[in-house]
Amino acid sequence: MAARHQTVALPSEGVVYSYSVIHSNPKLGTPPFALGYVNMEGPARIFGRISGEGLAIGARCVAVPDPEFGYAFDLIKG
Repeated sequence: MAARHQTVALPSEGVVYSYSVIHSNPKLGTPPFALGYVNMEGPARIFGRISGEGLAIGARCVAVPDPEFGYAFDLIKG
């Protein structure tokens, strides 16, 4: 299967396509967090954790390194 795929560089900025806010069990004490799909320029849609104020479909975000997940997305203000 790997022979049919290739590694390509993607831009670091994208646009939120869809998201959901996850509310885990209150007994765990974990704050709510957002997961969603981000459209990158070109034919790529990436799934990951999204952080920041003003989360909405169409919001601009940037991919950032994340020690726990490898990458995440931060919303771009403005």
